[in-house]
Amino acid sequence: MAPEGARLGVAVSGGADSVALLDILQRLGYPLHILHVNHQLRGVESDGDEQFVRQLARGRGLPVDVLRAAPPSPGENLEQALRRIRYGFFDQARRNLRLERVATGHTLSDQAETVLLRLARGAGAQGLSGIHPVTRHGVVRPLLETRREEIRAYLRRRGLPWREDSSNADLRLDRNRIRGEILPRLKEALNPRVEEALARAASLAWEDEQDWQRRAAQAVEQLEPLHAPLAVETAWLRGLGPALGRRVIRRLLAAAAGSDRRLTLQHADAVWRLAAAPEGSGRLRLPGAEAWRSLGWIRFAPLGGAPPSQPGEVVLETCGQARLGGWRLLVSQGPPPEAGACYAEISELDGAAAAFPLVLRFRRPGDRFQPAGREAPLKVKELLQRAGIPSWERAEWPMVESGGRLVWCRGFGPAAWALPRPDSRSRFWIAAAWEE
Repeated sequence: MAPEGARLGVAVSGGADSVALLDILQRLGYPLHILHVNHQLRGVESDGDEQFVRQLARGRGLPVDVLRAAPPSPGENLEQALRRIRYGFFDQARRNLRLERVATGHTLSDQAETVLLRLARGAGAQGLSGIHPVTRHGVVRPLLETRREEIRAYLRRRGLPWREDSSNADLRLDRNRIRGEILPRLKEALNPRVEEALARAASLAWEDEQDWQRRAAQAVEQLEPLHAPLAVETAWLRGLGPALGRRVIRRLLAAAAGSDRRLTLQHADAVWRLAAAPEGSGRLRLPGAEAWRSLGWIRFAPLGGAPPSQPGEVVLETCGQARLGGWRLLVSQGPPPEAGACYAEISELDGAAAAFPLVLRFRRPGDRFQPAGREAPLKVKELLQRAGIPSWERAEWPMVESGGRLVWCRGFGPAAWALPRPDSRSRFWIAAAWEE
């Protein structure tokens, strides 16, 4: 889990598991730095744990860093909040202290409890893989194949003291009920080695999950670079199937959010169901990201980003160019000389039918436009839907208005009544380029 001689942080709460881990790693000769979090939830007892760890560090000649954490915000899940605080501290310490890994004292018994807890909550294969022996955030769990009873037997043989957390006896907490009531009954009724069986199931699930994650990474490589916002076809996602599709979706959500730490299987599954429906639309707001389906596309974007800047309109009294959001629009008396290289589309209009001043703007609700070949105007929304344009692109769809009528619409060219005729005496050109 860590190369010989690697500089390690050791998470030491003062409990038996972490004290044993510290002793074993020091005996193996690793350079160590002790990390302790005082959550200040048990008053004098919490402070006693901190003093015990400081004395332990002094007695072993090791440096120690202590975080006296502020209480979690009201309404937060306590267990998740405390975990977030601890691992945030470990990650910061690893970077600031130049630690190669941070080791925690999780045991096989912790693994069994975690698997049972997640199974009861309806976790998928990823959740049932339990506590991972190594994480990409630099955390390692060297004791994950050792039972809690074996840890205590080791400490007694070595004559090493430890602290007991009185909150572990509180059966109102789910994990404590599993530890104190449910696992003992399962051992008696089903399997005396049920902890090992559950940990074995987690190990197999973890091996399977590594393969699924490899496949997900290969699938996402087709979309790189992953710059949010990112839109993918729903047909492509459906073709991956639910198992791979959910994992790919979680990666896309993480890319949009900047992190996957608050994203769960339930979030990925909700987006999968949105994408897997044969048709429809919808928008989901998730931790740090949103997924927005429109027509055959689904878009992943950061949550709470500033809305795109949309000037109300730009008025041109004569030929020239203007910026409209991310678009550059040019109105000229002749074809743009650099047309092939710079502009996505170029249209020629009858100068008599469409006269200055021209109003350059984005689509508005209720807009109607008469494309070439049509005898009457149609709703622009309907035109864009028929063309398969997703909702997020329609919001910044450039148009040009003359005399209160739409004379040009991106993707549809000039209005039918503004097309140049063979006898047209004046003409002008509209060119559009996306530059954002």
